[in-house]
Amino acid sequence: MRSLVPRQRRCAVYTRKSSEEGLEQDFNSLHAQRDACEAYINSQRHDGWTALSTVYDDGGYSGGSMDRPALKQLLADVETGSVDIVVVYKVDRLTRSLADFAKIVDVFDAASVSFVSVTQQFNTTSSMGRLTLNVLLSFAQFERELTGERIRDKITASKKKGMWMGGWVPLGYDRMDRTLKVNDLEAQTVRTIFDLFLKFKNVRNVQNELARLDLRTKPYSIQRGRAIGNLPFARGHIYKILSNPLYLGEIVHKGARHPGQHPALISPTTWDAVQAQLSANGHKRRSRSNAKSPNLLIGLMYDDAGNRLASSHTSKNGKRYRYYATPNRRGRSLSSEEPDQLRVPAAQADDIVLGRLYDFLTESAQISSFLGSGYRVAEIRAAIRTAKQLAQVIASEHSERKMAIVSDLVSRVIVGKTSLKINLSSSQLCIALSNNASEPPSPHGEERDISLEVPFVGTARAGSTKFLIDDYRRPQADSVLVKAIARARSWFEQLRTGKAQSMAQIAARENITDNYVSNLIHLAWLPPKQVQQILDGDPAATVLGRNKMRTRTVAPLWADS
Repeated sequence: MRSLVPRQRRCAVYTRKSSEEGLEQDFNSLHAQRDACEAYINSQRHDGWTALSTVYDDGGYSGGSMDRPALKQLLADVETGSVDIVVVYKVDRLTRSLADFAKIVDVFDAASVSFVSVTQQFNTTSSMGRLTLNVLLSFAQFERELTGERIRDKITASKKKGMWMGGWVPLGYDRMDRTLKVNDLEAQTVRTIFDLFLKFKNVRNVQNELARLDLRTKPYSIQRGRAIGNLPFARGHIYKILSNPLYLGEIVHKGARHPGQHPALISPTTWDAVQAQLSANGHKRRSRSNAKSPNLLIGLMYDDAGNRLASSHTSKNGKRYRYYATPNRRGRSLSSEEPDQLRVPAAQADDIVLGRLYDFLTESAQISSFLGSGYRVAEIRAAIRTAKQLAQVIASEHSERKMAIVSDLVSRVIVGKTSLKINLSSSQLCIALSNNASEPPSPHGEERDISLEVPFVGTARAGSTKFLIDDYRRPQADSVLVKAIARARSWFEQLRTGKAQSMAQIAARENITDNYVSNLIHLAWLPPKQVQQILDGDPAATVLGRNKMRTRTVAPLWADS
């Protein structure tokens, strides 16, 4: 006899609000959504519906992205079978993107989870229900894009009128009714920075003088009584102040400068003189071909024993090769004949560090994770935008500001046995992520260096350790090895189909030796996984493939790889 007791169906309530405005209230939009959803679940109690106690609330997160903590937790619980029904107030609370909705529904379908919207009646298990959802989400996505366009148009129009549109208040000013007013004490610090640069004509000397005068960055009070800022000036921060038209009384938007409504701190004469000196410094550095130590990471490279690597070079056929090498007891780099020497190609190492730093700065999730929770969405977005601007400077040609950014952010690069570890200074990253010459939030948790790692393959050669570091940004396949694999597969196919009766026949046909064919044909039996790694430019797989060209050894079974 069939039981009359309905099967229990566990219901997860998901709520979301795009902005943080009003979330501090005792009863806010998230509470209202939850109450409506729980009331609907109670009305379905006769079907066994029960609301889970777990709270899935995303306050201050846009529906245009799936990078939301509560949504991630919900999807994880769905995949583990902890949820039977997902209940939302409206479909656009779950997502405003059709592409994201398709991904979410796939997760729901795989776990046999139903989806219910309290204010819009439909069933995702039917094709008509899916059509209804797609139509609703099309309008939700259109509304989001239209709202974004209106906000961007408003910001553009406001900045053209010279209005300051918010963000971290720059050094030298205070916020007053959404405008900037001069902070006399800080304004004097800004003027001092400009005057010192005209005096020394060098940012490093300006930094040293500011430290001697004990002049510091702007202090801020943030949520929960925390204070940030009030730090010594970094070189990158000084460059930002010296090149910020805000201090000339202008507002910049998309490369265009507009007269601002705030007072200027610097005269046009001082501004022009500083910009001319900055340009001259950049030209001098670019044209200085006889530099004694042009290596970007000089003073930052260490081995895993803590020994700092010195700059070194060799010349061959009129070409100069730069290295970071283990110094001897007198502090000079060892020669290439010295045993147990650590010698890293400088140009390759510089490029790898720049590439990894570029990837870190352009990865929004990593920047958001570094800053941590407890900050306004607008503040985190501003820091992410600034990080991407810094990445563009790093990706540009050699410049003084590029060197300053690397010098400020990178505290140490450690060459290990199988990887290159790049340590970034948290405090300097905070300053570098500043917007309009001010500081962003301090890092989440206690301050500590950020560690980025890049693997490499090392080979011993001529009494020294030489590192073959894979190009982190643009890995390229070994064209010679790829061509050899293609020829080997073609020859094997000829033998398999009877188009060639022997390797000798193939050799005669292609005017090569039998031994060459015999050596190369073994590459036809490389495991597919290793072939793909070679095509992807993986250095370890490439080295193994090159060895197989000489040794005729391959994995006996593809499954072994």
